[in-house]
Amino acid sequence: MTSMEEAWQWTDQDQILNILPLHHVHGIMNVLNTALWCGAQCHMIPKYDNRKVWDILLDDKDGIDLTLFMAVPSVYKKLIDYHDECDILNGKRWVEYKDEKKLKAAKLK
Repeated sequence: MTSMEEAWQWTDQDQILNILPLHHVHGIMNVLNTALWCGAQCHMIPKYDNRKVWDILLDDKDGIDLTLFMAVPSVYKKLIDYHDECDILNGKRWVEYKDEKKLKAAKLK
């Protein structure tokens, strides 16, 4: 856990959204356990839904102000495909949005 904390520079101020199944080692170790280890907040949704994930990523009004986001390639593909189909950023590309959020790897802030 210490190596994860150091590698991703986790702090107790971090907030992450765990959208990975709890039987997935990345979801358990990299997201949930590391958040608990550091005293960070780990948010979860009852069922994976592209729209809900995008809503949380784009809207700070829901009380979730993410500083980290991690997923696996298949999830990133689903999110990108949904983004391209729905134009959920109202014409603004994800690249522009992530620059505003100062996205570095998976660290959002």
